[in-house]
Amino acid sequence: MLMLRRTALHVVLHDHPHLLLHHHGWSSPRFLLPPAPPYHPSSLQVLEPEPESSSLRNYCCSHVHLASDNAGLQIQKQRPRAARTSELQAQLTLVQEDLRNARDHLASIENDRAQILEDLAVANRLAADANGKLEDSLLAQRRAEEALELERFKSTEREQSAMDLAQRTEDEWRRKYDSVRKRHAEDVASLIATARELEAAKDSALNQADELQGIASRSEKKAEVLTAEVARLKSRLDTELENKAKEAAETIERLESEASALRAELRKAKEFEEKLAKAEQAVEGLKVDVAYARRVEADASRSAQEWKSKAGSLETRLEAASHLNKRNEESLASLTNSLEDCTSMLQDKQSQLLQLEDKVAALEKEASERLEVATEESCELHAAIDGLRSEHQLLHEAHQQAVGAEKTASAQVGHLTEDKNKLLRELADTREKRDKVKKAVEDLAAALREVSSEAREAKERVLAKQAELDDARLQMSELKAAMKNAEERYQLRMVSEAKISKDDWVSKEAGFVDLLKRSDDGISSIQLEMNRLTESLRAADNEVQELRADKTQLLKRSASEKASEVSKLLGEMTARKAEVESTDKSKALQAKLDMDEVLESLKAAEGEAKAAKEEKVQLQNKLRLLESKITEANLTSEEAKISSLRLKETLEDKEHELASIVQENREMQAREAAAHAKINELALLLAEATARNGGELSKDDWTEG
Repeated sequence: MLMLRRTALHVVLHDHPHLLLHHHGWSSPRFLLPPAPPYHPSSLQVLEPEPESSSLRNYCCSHVHLASDNAGLQIQKQRPRAARTSELQAQLTLVQEDLRNARDHLASIENDRAQILEDLAVANRLAADANGKLEDSLLAQRRAEEALELERFKSTEREQSAMDLAQRTEDEWRRKYDSVRKRHAEDVASLIATARELEAAKDSALNQADELQGIASRSEKKAEVLTAEVARLKSRLDTELENKAKEAAETIERLESEASALRAELRKAKEFEEKLAKAEQAVEGLKVDVAYARRVEADASRSAQEWKSKAGSLETRLEAASHLNKRNEESLASLTNSLEDCTSMLQDKQSQLLQLEDKVAALEKEASERLEVATEESCELHAAIDGLRSEHQLLHEAHQQAVGAEKTASAQVGHLTEDKNKLLRELADTREKRDKVKKAVEDLAAALREVSSEAREAKERVLAKQAELDDARLQMSELKAAMKNAEERYQLRMVSEAKISKDDWVSKEAGFVDLLKRSDDGISSIQLEMNRLTESLRAADNEVQELRADKTQLLKRSASEKASEVSKLLGEMTARKAEVESTDKSKALQAKLDMDEVLESLKAAEGEAKAAKEEKVQLQNKLRLLESKITEANLTSEEAKISSLRLKETLEDKEHELASIVQENREMQAREAAAHAKINELALLLAEATARNGGELSKDDWTEG
């Protein structure tokens, strides 16, 4: 009991160090009396109690009991304070962990930002490389188009030259045909005229022979021989003329058939060229359709890859946001726990206030009883009554302070509920932002994958187009070499054909010279025969003159005149015959030469036309190949342009996403600053709580000392 009272005294000294009583004759303080309020040290009074008074002893004992009760209440108050400080310490540790996690998250975001910037730099470099290669491909395409235009121009010039050559050869053939026809008509007319003259000469000769038949039988026989020879020559000339006419007609028909065949071939070539142009247009349209279909397919695949990459980035963002949500939920749970603890503390305080009110009521009862006792000892205990009244007033003030503390606690509970609502709203915002961040990260990852894939595809396409351009350049060089070789072969062939034609001309000229020599020999033999005939006629005339010397001079003169006329006629006939034969031979030779020239020119024209057609076909094939390659290069250049535009768009999107990430980083930094402020506030509260606890402990130590 004494130990309990000593502890109660220590508690009272700890709570009310200003209430100190010294007894008369005691060496140390024994009792504590509260003459003034507990929290006003200026109201301290030191009283000298009388040990003989039993009422004072009872009063001191009651105050000792009251002090012990107050000490118990103080111990109960100290326990929830320690629990609250521990809870605040736990909250501080949780907030520090959240801050540490937020710093780690910010560091990871900074690393992601650096990686994204590096990827953007790589994508920019790849885009620059793709643009450079695209410019190179465009330059190569322009050069190929210029070469194609030159080849087209050359091919059109060659076609035009071949057509002009064919037209010229056709005109030459027509002129030669007309000249041959004219010559043939002239030859026929001259032959008819000579035949008529020969018939007239024959008739005159027959008449003269009939007249001279009676003169001499020899002359008649010789005349018959001459007529037979003339008939033979006439038949021979007729057969030769008929053969020449047939040959000329055959050559003319053959030339006409060849000309018609050439015209038909030209028509077919023109129709084929028209069909070929239509087919090329259709093929170009099909190529454009195929390229458009390929582009649509590539766009679909790219969009699928974009959506896949966006889904991956969204998943990563969702995971990060889920982690952040978990952390926020943990922090919210800790705050809810702290709120529950605060509510429990509030309930404890309310229960303590109820207990205090009960104790106040009990104390009031005791005070009334003591007042009754004090009325008996009014003079002695008037001061004690005043002290009790002051103590009652102090208790009432303590009650009011407890009510104020309850109000502040309720206000704190309201603030905590507001903080809870704010945290719930922030949690919803963080969830939304988590979803947005997840979507943005997924979009960014998808864009990065797309950019990397597009960069790889663009690089592969550029390499493929570079290889195709190299192949096209090689083919152009091969085409140039082939054209040079064709020109050289054509020149060599023309030279060889010229040599062959020259040799043929030389051989034909030698043959013609031989024919002329033979014809000259025949003409000389015919002249000899005619001279022999004239000599025989002269001999016949001499014989007639010798036989009919007795006729009159008139008959002689007439006979001599007729003989001279016959000789003149025969000379004229022989001369005309020789002229006709020579003219016929020269005309036949000229016609043959013309026909040979025409045939050779036709053959050469046919060969040139065939070679031109072959070269035209080869050039058309090569031009088609070049056009196809140029169209492919155009398509690849367009695809490269589209891919570069897409890369630019993706870069812009990534820049926007980077700006959004920077904004989120700033918001996170602001939140971190707010968390720091809250931590500082909590640290201040904790410091105040620890300071209060330290002050109370120091007071306890002082009272114990």
